[in-house]
Amino acid sequence: MDGPSHPRTGVFAGIYDPVIAPFERLGLGGLRRETLRGLSGAVLELGVGTGRSLRSYPDSVSSVTGVDPDETMLDRAARRLPEAGMPVRLLRAAGEDLPFPDGSFDAVTAFLTLCTVQSQEAALREAWRVLAPGGELRLLEHVRVERKPLGRLQEALTPAWSRLAGGCHLDRRTLEGVSSVGFEVERIGRYLGGVVLRIHARRA
Repeated sequence: MDGPSHPRTGVFAGIYDPVIAPFERLGLGGLRRETLRGLSGAVLELGVGTGRSLRSYPDSVSSVTGVDPDETMLDRAARRLPEAGMPVRLLRAAGEDLPFPDGSFDAVTAFLTLCTVQSQEAALREAWRVLAPGGELRLLEHVRVERKPLGRLQEALTPAWSRLAGGCHLDRRTLEGVSSVGFEVERIGRYLGGVVLRIHARRA
């Protein structure tokens, strides 16, 4: 699991699962499974984190490669490998600089990941590059909403929140970013008043 270092520490990895677990029970787990429904072939997961999604991939997926810049996260993900129903490879790498040839994967997934990458545009361009033509992009992300009071509040809270939550941004415009790098958006699910989006897109 070689790769670049990351400013997050093991402390964040240690608290991630306890913090996210209640949200998984309240519906996040179901949204993960819905995001992955119908995928097949070789899949790359950006920001695999502690590997909570590994058991949710359908049987039609032949392999999963999970990347994350945080080695402590990957160590925890490795403990979940027995839960996966297909071969899984874990690699320390940043989403903005993926160590794979062009067209390597049939699908790219990310769950609450594009809020933390240093450059969302660079990560999405890399996802485009490593996808085979016609390949799918499946995202479940929290985003900035367009309603002015809430959207402005998200912007105001982001600097402090980012320091507390491992670089997470509350005000990313992820849907616009997906379209801007050339993906064709096929389906959008909106939850919690549009704060959370499930995005299905394709490299046309």
